[in-house]
Parts: sequence; C-alpha cells; structure tokens
Amino acid sequence: MLIWVSETHIAIDSGLAWPGSTFVSTDSHANIMGSIGSFGQGMGDQDIAAAWAKGYVWFKVPASIRLNLNGIKPANVSAKDIVLNLLSIFGANKLLGYSVEIYGEAVDNLSLSERITISSMATEMGAIILFFTPTPAVLNELNSLTGKNMKL
Repeated sequence: MLIWVSETHIAIDSGLAWPGSTFVSTDSHANIMGSIGSFGQGMGDQDIAAAWAKGYVWFKVPASIRLNLNGIKPANVSAKDIVLNLLSIFGANKLLGYSVEIYGEAVDNLSLSERITISSMATEMGAIILFFTPTPAVLNELNSLTGKNMKL
C-alpha cells in the first residue's frame, strides 16, 4: 500500500503510517517513519504525481548498516545529544545512501518522540533512513495516538 500526506508527523499521529508500511512524501525528512519501523522516502513533486497516477513506486533497496548503541542512556542525555554525537562520528558522507538499523539497550528504552528526533537527522547524515524496531511501549504510544491496534 502506498501512502501520501503532506506532513510526516500527521501520518504518524493519525496512523496513516505504521510499522512495516511504506510512506512517500515531498518532505525530505519523511525518513522519520523509521522511528516506527516504517520506510519513509522524500520524493520530488513529479515522482509523487507519478506515484499517485500509478498507485505504486519503485525503490532501489539500499545497503544496510547496523549500529549498536551500548549501555544505558544517562538521564541528562537527550535524543538530540545522541544524534548529534552520531553526526560527529559519521559526518554527512559515511552513511551516504545507506539504510541504518539502530539497536541496543538504550535504544529499546527510547520513547517515540526520541526516536523521531534521531530518525529526522538521517538526512543530515546522508542516510536514506534510520530504522528502529518498534517496542511494545512504542506500539502502545502509537495505539494511544491513533486509536488503532498496531502489533509487531
């Protein structure tokens, strides 16, 4: 199923995107869908028009990198701190064109908003998307927002 709306946060909050779905938008930060385990891709206006006309799109599957964030996030460290540290390590080119999967004990305890903060910086790191595996807590938060019953 192909989904399109103009605002990526609305797509998450209203349940138009869900774990395992594909989402396209003219927003270059559509990759925030990785925060819920959905593939999000920003596209140009003509590509979006073609997607609407055809009802589907074609993507080249990017190579994948796994990042393990070890340890527990200290209370005084924010999601923005984490992603800015990743940006200082990887810069704008080392993850260029990759799909990045993020795992680790600290990651499992990140809230939906923290995951969105980190995923939104994929563009600045050159990555296609930063994926998180949805946890039961994130699914509960999504279900509360959307009134739906999303499952793993």
